[in-house]
Amino acid sequence: MILDSIEQLQSYSSFLPALEKVKAYLQSIDLKNLPSEKTYIDGDDLFVIPSVCMGKNAEEAKLEAHNVYADLQLCLSEGETFGWRDREKCQHPTGEYSADNDIVFFEDQPSTYVSVRQNEFVLFMPWDAHAPLIFDGEIVKLIFKIKVG
Repeated sequence: MILDSIEQLQSYSSFLPALEKVKAYLQSIDLKNLPSEKTYIDGDDLFVIPSVCMGKNAEEAKLEAHNVYADLQLCLSEGETFGWRDREKCQHPTGEYSADNDIVFFEDQPSTYVSVRQNEFVLFMPWDAHAPLIFDGEIVKLIFKIKVG
């Protein structure tokens, strides 16, 4: 997991070259007028999903993990908190992995929590189980799906 400000995004492109395309996309759009639906930036290798929803409490947020895509979640509203746990330490899946949705959920509890503020991002790799949407209020964000698997 990486947590940083959007100004530092390009610093991680040697680790994950697709971040160059994420940065270019962000420079090409108006962040105050988000797209209303999923946008493919580089086919199935890189796409973005805009999200506007109400947050939930930590007990309602379930850990999830992905096999194929890394999640880069860019906070555009006041903030959001994520639960985190090393995926290898998750012992209680709630069901089978869904290849169609590239997701598996866990009943396990996060081992720690991280909070992001406006214009900060968090990058979750497939080995990071994460519980999103913890916040008391509206959450506005862009979720970039970056193929890594």
